[in-house]
Amino acid sequence: FFSALEPTTMDIEMIRGTPMPPLAIVKQLTARINPHDTQSIHCPHAPGLSGEHFPTWILSYWVKVARIWPLKRTWVLAEESLEAWSRNKKRTDQTKGIITCIYNALSCTSWSGKIQSFLASITTDHLAPYMMKNWLMDEQKNQMLYLLECKLSRSRKGDGICVTDTFFMTKLTEIYQ
Repeated sequence: FFSALEPTTMDIEMIRGTPMPPLAIVKQLTARINPHDTQSIHCPHAPGLSGEHFPTWILSYWVKVARIWPLKRTWVLAEESLEAWSRNKKRTDQTKGIITCIYNALSCTSWSGKIQSFLASITTDHLAPYMMKNWLMDEQKNQMLYLLECKLSRSRKGDGICVTDTFFMTKLTEIYQ
């Protein structure tokens, strides 16, 4: 994989289209690369590209792709679920409005970044399950409880109200039993 030759291509589309070796191999290559001896990456796993030499940063690109690919799959499933809801003949005008609002909010949301304004540092892929039917897990419940707590705090109607997360309630139930 390692080559002392200069890269023969810097064409982004060609690099994006280059098949990625298995992640275990990419991780080994990333750990073993010697920047003093290696000028490019040769791809023996892609016979159609046998004469090409790619820039060494293709390794970090592959690592990022491997990390993001499952997130993309989650978002594709979420979008398919949202589209199915929008095509449902039983939907009301209110449902249609909510779906439009969701699409508008998601159009400016990165599907691989961090969610701002939550107590815990979570990634945006935690939002995707909200668009599917199997979404109500502890993370989503805690997000909704946090938003409720913020709303009560802003409205000043929450004086004396303590909103706790699901982990507290689980422990309280265990102690009570």
